[in-house]
Amino acid sequence: MRGGGDAMLRWQNRGNIVEAEVGMQLRTGAWEANIDGVEATLSIVSVDPAGIVTGQLVNYSDPTIVINGLWDDTAQRLTFLTNATAAGGGGSPSREFFEAYLISTPQRPAPGQDIVWTLAGSVQSIGHGSLGTHLSNARRSRFGWFAQISEVS
Repeated sequence: MRGGGDAMLRWQNRGNIVEAEVGMQLRTGAWEANIDGVEATLSIVSVDPAGIVTGQLVNYSDPTIVINGLWDDTAQRLTFLTNATAAGGGGSPSREFFEAYLISTPQRPAPGQDIVWTLAGSVQSIGHGSLGTHLSNARRSRFGWFAQISEVS
């Protein structure tokens, strides 16, 4: 098992005991992010036992966006909603809904092996305009994003 939030799940299937490692806790720290081509930093400050995530999205909008989201340990899914005014302070407030799933490379690391953690998913613009350099409209309001952080053993 790796990390503090990892656990073993056991169940019986047709008389066989099956075990699987679950609960790869979301790592805190500075994740290098790319949101539809905009390089930013997703700073995960904390993840509490209930899955409440706090952090910041830096260099994506002006000012830095404080995020409050949810980490679903079973689904390995992070979700959060931004609510800010676009860079320069002009224009309408914009909201974006972020959703991503956690992937580890390698998938099953050997003890002592380095891991690259990747969050990959989509961001849905809600309302007019957007926070980054992409501009949502009626024809396109969903964009891709990913973030990575390394765990060096």
